[in-house]
Parts: sequence; structure tokens; C-alpha cells
Amino acid sequence: MHTYKSAVLFNQNQDSELRLCEILDRKPLQNEVKVKMVTTGLCGKQVNEITGKLGEDKYLPHFIGHEGFGQVIATGSGVQKFQLGDYVILHWRPAIGTTIEGMKCKSIDGIEIGGGPVTTFSEITFVAENRCTKITPEPRLFNIYPLLGCALPTAYGAIIKEVSVNKGDNVLIIGAGGLGMALLFWCNVLRIDSVCVADIHQGKKVQVEALGGKFLHVDELNKLDKKFSVIFETSGVTQNVVNAFELADKGARLSLIGQTRKGESVTFENFLKFYDDMSIISSQGGLFEPTEDMQALCDYLSENQSLASKLVSNIIPLSRINEGFQLMKDPTARRIIIDFRM
Repeated sequence: MHTYKSAVLFNQNQDSELRLCEILDRKPLQNEVKVKMVTTGLCGKQVNEITGKLGEDKYLPHFIGHEGFGQVIATGSGVQKFQLGDYVILHWRPAIGTTIEGMKCKSIDGIEIGGGPVTTFSEITFVAENRCTKITPEPRLFNIYPLLGCALPTAYGAIIKEVSVNKGDNVLIIGAGGLGMALLFWCNVLRIDSVCVADIHQGKKVQVEALGGKFLHVDELNKLDKKFSVIFETSGVTQNVVNAFELADKGARLSLIGQTRKGESVTFENFLKFYDDMSIISSQGGLFEPTEDMQALCDYLSENQSLASKLVSNIIPLSRINEGFQLMKDPTARRIIIDFRM
């Protein structure tokens, strides 16, 4: 009897932790790709799932995680894009290919555990064909590739596709978490020089400056005299959304990427600003198209490996995944990567 380990979400609240379970191995079903995971990343999306920030989860217990890198070890009927041995990026944005509504497996003690079209916190996972994109990997990038599943493509698409940032734009990024730092990374790569990053933690200053940004504490935002032509709000904090609106210059583009807590309201005192040729964009994953865009991002990572490595602060084994989520709260932390080879 073959089994593999997986981190599973059983409960939602501020103190919840993922439970490490032994899962019974099986063959892939129709339209499923069976992937042996190499690395995966911890994202704020999973924090929202664990804490219930966006509402009640009706599908517990379930597998979790949505960005990763691994190798195809089997395919179900209907899968045509992949061959055994292919290396793939696992991503939440759909690409070309067949899909599945979800998947199910059983734990060694008989508990049925479900999952969506893509989950990554498992030594082995079963995902939809359209949630994988084949790449030709470089070993030196194995611990950075998971970021191509969510943070880096979302940030890239937000800059290039949704907002169309120009080199002369005066940019403000609110939130120096994983997504905020990914935005700053792309601004650096794309030679967008005037970038400020605001965060509640003063400890973020070092990493912001290492990626070429100017750090601001969020308390400084309502005291600034300057305005910005492009603002990315990544924190989902209602007051930060209000501050972003007030700091928008005439003709500014305001990109809302972070999601506010369910039930919270945002009130704008001077909404007439919106009619001053201002645009408010609700980001849709940066409109990233994995089939079309993934290779370009791989090329950028290859050319900027040293800079990209600054996005990652900790590489840990799956057994320490809950510790990884605690590490995310440290102001000095960047992205946390799970390496299944450890």
C-alpha cells in the first residue's frame, strides 16, 4: 500500500493549523494530471482560507495550496498536453486544456478529502490539465518557480495588462507582502524607477530597498504632499483602500488587488475625485494567460535570478508548513517555500 504526505485543512479560525495526513495513492482519473511536487509556495490566499477571512468554507476537509512546481508522473484519460517526466508549473489561473470540477482522495484512516482543480501542499497531487504549464527548468530556479503559479504572474499582469504602467509613472505599492514585493520586482526588471512601497511593518524597509523601492510606513500616507499616477493596493485593509483613493493624482490608475474582509465597507469621503479621469481596476489575477505568458516569465527569471532570489526568505520541508505560516507574520519574512526534497 503506497501513501504520501499532504497538509490538509480541517478547521477554520485564527488558531487553525493544517494537519499532516497520510494519503492513499491512486491512479489519475479522467482529465487529471498526477504530479510529484518539487516545491510549492505559501500564499496569503491560504491564510485567508485557514482563518476564514472570506467566509465559511463548506468543503472541509480539503487539500490546499495553489502555486507550485513539479514533475508529471502519470496522466488520466483525456490529457493530451503532457508526457511522463515533463516539468510543470502549477497555477490557479486556467490555461488551455481539459479541466475538472474537483478531486478526491482518501486518507490512510478512511477520511475522504477533496480538492479543487489545483492543490499543491502534497508530496503527490492530482490537478486539472489546464492548471499546469510545461517548462524547461533550470535547477538553480527550482525554489523560485512556485512563484510563477500566483504572485509573479499576477503582479506582471497587473503592471503590463491591467494598468499598463509606463516608465515615467510615479508608483505607490501599498503592502510589502508577497504580492507587493512581486510588483516591486517587476518594476525593477521593467526599469520603472519611481516606486514607493508602504507597509505597517518598519522591518520591511530592508527588503524594499534591496529591490529598488523607497519604503514608507503606512502612517505616513495621510501626511504625504505628493500624489501618484499608479497605485497598487495589495493589503485588503479598508483604511489603506481609502488612503490609496486620496493619494491618486488626476488621471491615476488605482489597482485593487488585496481583498477586504467579507462584510467590511469602504467609504470614500470625496468620491468626486473618481470623475477626475481616474480609473479603479479590480484585478483579475493580472489577466495572466499561462499558455501565452509563462515562457516569457521563465526567461525573465533566468535573466534576473539574483534579484528573484531576494523574494524568498525561507525554504522548509512540508513537515514545518505550519511553522511557515507563522514565519509569514515576521516583518523580515519574504516568500516561504516548501521543498519536498528536504
